[in-house]
Amino acid sequence: MNARVWAEAAGFVLFLSFGFISLGYARFPADKTLWFAMTIVFGIVLFLEICFVSPYRHAQGLSAQIEAEKAKVIVLEDRIKPKMQISGGRSVDKCFVAALDAFYFRARIESLGIEHIYKVEAHITEIRKDGEVVELDEVAQLMLHPGVATLPVLKHKVAGFIDVVKTDKNDQPELALAWLYKSVDATLVSSGHTYEIDIAVSSESVSTQTCTFVFKWDGDPFTSEFEIKRRS
Repeated sequence: MNARVWAEAAGFVLFLSFGFISLGYARFPADKTLWFAMTIVFGIVLFLEICFVSPYRHAQGLSAQIEAEKAKVIVLEDRIKPKMQISGGRSVDKCFVAALDAFYFRARIESLGIEHIYKVEAHITEIRKDGEVVELDEVAQLMLHPGVATLPVLKHKVAGFIDVVKTDKNDQPELALAWLYKSVDATLVSSGHTYEIDIAVSSESVSTQTCTFVFKWDGDPFTSEFEIKRRS
């Protein structure tokens, strides 16, 4: 019971005590009918308060606490649940890497949840050259850093990278394909046209996400365009 119920009960006891005193001593006159009527009313009110109103309010309080705890659990589950974020472009950390005679244009993938993401792969689903679709006979797979076709695990707060465009001689860029595809010309991005590269990033832990990168080679890896256009 809450403080209000205890106060009402104490008041009821005091009322009964005062009533008995008034009825027992003539020097404290009291109307018996009125006293009994007030006693009955007071008793009914106290009974309803103890048996119905107070439990109902207590249940409401418990319900509010349960909902608050549920909200905390949902927030915690959301933090733990594996989620993947894709970013990229020159302004994104480690998405353009140049070393000696090699450079890489990369997509950055991160695990936003505490749980790890397992077996991450990236595939090219479509390429457009100056807005026109380039025919691809295969869904070509891209390489992931450090030189693997499938990233075994993407850990929380440890970024992974998808190699989108690369070159080993710093003179002609090509798609960073994980395998040799006879039907896919990896060097097509070196022509100087604007290419939109649609990529699907899949894993065993999260649903597949897609993104589009824009690449335009101008002969210099440090000034060539490379930006993420959209993601979903």
